[in-house]
Amino acid sequence: MLKIPKKIKIGGLVYDIVKVDEITVQDTPVAGSISPSRQEIQLETGYKDNFSDTVFLHEILHGIAYHTGRMDLFEDESIIDCFANGLTALINDNKGILAT
Repeated sequence: MLKIPKKIKIGGLVYDIVKVDEITVQDTPVAGSISPSRQEIQLETGYKDNFSDTVFLHEILHGIAYHTGRMDLFEDESIIDCFANGLTALINDNKGILAT
């Protein structure tokens, strides 16, 4: 399980991490979203830890793609999902891999 902070720095910008009851993007319910212009990551509450971790990493990966100028990746949900799921599994399967 990841410790989700209240703020995170991605590409030189500090993003507020806001937990909300419901998120809708273009009339579609989603579990998380990132807005570089508002410097905010929204995470929907009510999910189990592993899924919340994956959503958090998913939004971070969108932020990394945005800040490295890879708008093709920023908008490609399948690639972002692939890496978010892979990172979640790697972190959970290898306890202690991340320095504290």
